[in-house]
Amino acid sequence: MSDKMTEKNKFTLWEYPNMVSHFEYMAQQGWMLTGCTESRFEYVKSQPCKMHFAVTFFPDYDFLDPNPPEKLERLWDFCSENGWRHITDSASMQVFCNGRENSVPLHTDAVVQLENFHSMINAAKLKNWRQEVVINGGFIVFLAVVAGIFIKDTSFAHLVEKISVISLLIVTWYTYKCISAVCGLAAYYSWYRKAAVQAREKDIFLTFMPDKIWANADGAISTFFLCGMAILLVKNGEIASTFLFSIPFIILFFIIYALSKYMRDNGVSAKTNRKVTYITAAVIILLFVMALPYIFMTIADMGLGGDFITVTRTYPT
Repeated sequence: MSDKMTEKNKFTLWEYPNMVSHFEYMAQQGWMLTGCTESRFEYVKSQPCKMHFAVTFFPDYDFLDPNPPEKLERLWDFCSENGWRHITDSASMQVFCNGRENSVPLHTDAVVQLENFHSMINAAKLKNWRQEVVINGGFIVFLAVVAGIFIKDTSFAHLVEKISVISLLIVTWYTYKCISAVCGLAAYYSWYRKAAVQAREKDIFLTFMPDKIWANADGAISTFFLCGMAILLVKNGEIASTFLFSIPFIILFFIIYALSKYMRDNGVSAKTNRKVTYITAAVIILLFVMALPYIFMTIADMGLGGDFITVTRTYPT
């Protein structure tokens, strides 16, 4: 039997108190936590023991930083003096353990705990939700303006006739993602206002618990859209053109990942790292947009566009 084990991380950042309880349960079963990421937990075989775990957040620690900030190292030293040993971290989330039976709680100020958690969630999730609202909402408004101009010149029935099923599915998907992000922001800030009152008046950290039913429904809806898009693309013979359009973005992802990792390993600061990767991504996307006419013509000449891309040639009679 191997003395190491990897487990899928089934907890969201909101559920870190349940994550702590899970680590304590695994320690009692003889598995000590050694690593933690957004996707998995890593354990090493140990003697079953009763171990206390705690999670705290350090928003100033960027995962692109080549070395931990000095303030974070001082936090580790301070926690160590009180019996809390730093085990691992995942970006700004720090995991500690304490083997003392009557250990002093790691968090003693609910207001500080709440603000650290809020700063971390703001960087990890809320920023993405706000971007989804702006981007998807802007796309919907743009399509609405185009549809309005089209209806002004013709009729709504003609518009519906011209819209393909794939186009309708894409529009519905953008609309859904925009509404989902708005609902997520509304639910979080509703909790945050209540948690701030509890922290100030009762010195209690109120745990945010996402709606399990909605989380499962969101996964099912996303799967439905992705499967529907795949089926329609295959049915209309457009899967090859979609794959060709996806290649530049796949290449971009690997270039950005390799570049950011190279800079991080060579001591480049997170701020400089992000600037370089953003500029590189912008240049590559600009080149891709400039090459779109050539790509369209190439796909059409290869006959891979299906109904999505067609070429009409006129020959002399």
